[in-house]
Amino acid sequence: MTAVIVVAALVPWRRLPAIAPLAFPAATLLGVCSLSVYGDGLGAAYVGVYVLAFVYVGLYTPPRTCWWLLPPALLLYGPTAGGGTETSPCAWSWSPWCGCWSLRCSRC
Repeated sequence: MTAVIVVAALVPWRRLPAIAPLAFPAATLLGVCSLSVYGDGLGAAYVGVYVLAFVYVGLYTPPRTCWWLLPPALLLYGPTAGGGTETSPCAWSWSPWCGCWSLRCSRC
């Protein structure tokens, strides 16, 4: 995560496309998932960060940008909510709710 912050400080954001800020929520979701998988399920306590990632996308990016974040979020949600186990049925049962929530977002 420190590397993402250092790179973000050096990137010329005004020259990049409007969806470039998706790098922040994507890196955050990847970090939470890896914390859950490699940290003995510690990332499961941070499942609420998924909602905050979509709120960030809804506030700071153009409309319908959340569609770009939805596929990686759905892939990473299972291992995160399952405490590091990719096959947790309880974790995967909540994945569709993440997609439905993003569809109801007015700016998405």
